Amino acid sequence: MWLIVLIISPLIFWADIKLFKFYYKVIFREKGEFNNSKNYGFTTDILSLFREKDMEDNFAELKLSICIMLCVGTIALEVLFVKFFFL
Repeated sequence: MWLIVLIISPLIFWADIKLFKFYYKVIFREKGEFNNSKNYGFTTDILSLFREKDMEDNFAELKLSICIMLCVGTIALEVLFVKFFFL
């Protein structure tokens, strides 16, 4: 049984990389959007409010959060799949 998991693991890892790239391309369409989201994620909301960029900040944080949650959810579903069918 463990041999099957060891054989399937590289395939799952490859599929993860492809899915993560797809998520990235769908959510962050322009080249600098990810960097903006990352910067807004570390900027406090009160600073964005004073700079009058609070809506941009909230939307960028939302996009970053969605991307992270999709990646984490994908890994969780794969772990459940392997656990349910192979172990």
